[in-house]
Amino acid sequence: MSLAFCSRKLIQLAATASALCLSGCNSSGDDPNSAYNRALLEQGAQEKVKSILRDPVSAEFSGMIVRPLPEPGVGIVCGYVNSRNGFGGMSGPKRFVITPDLFQIEGQTPLADLLRTWGMVCNP
Repeated sequence: MSLAFCSRKLIQLAATASALCLSGCNSSGDDPNSAYNRALLEQGAQEKVKSILRDPVSAEFSGMIVRPLPEPGVGIVCGYVNSRNGFGGMSGPKRFVITPDLFQIEGQTPLADLLRTWGMVCNP
């Protein structure tokens, strides 16, 4: 086998592998339950929560629950956020719920309303 033949075959193999990956690795907009769509929902929720925090850089998220809705890019996100308060200490985990029509966070939403919403949309 010549060097040119081997190089051509290697290029064809690389092109085939790239095409397979592109067709299967990023099913971004089609499937609401895709990892890509779920990550976008989670990232969007974190940015929304950070936008109201006193120290957004200190935000630590946990217990994230992502429930995609049928339309790609739309869903419900629940979780906890801990961030620094005005005294420089961590405030402790606070629940939040984000839906297409609603944004509730513990400490800024009446607790009874937050717990009702949490029970309806965040519990499995």
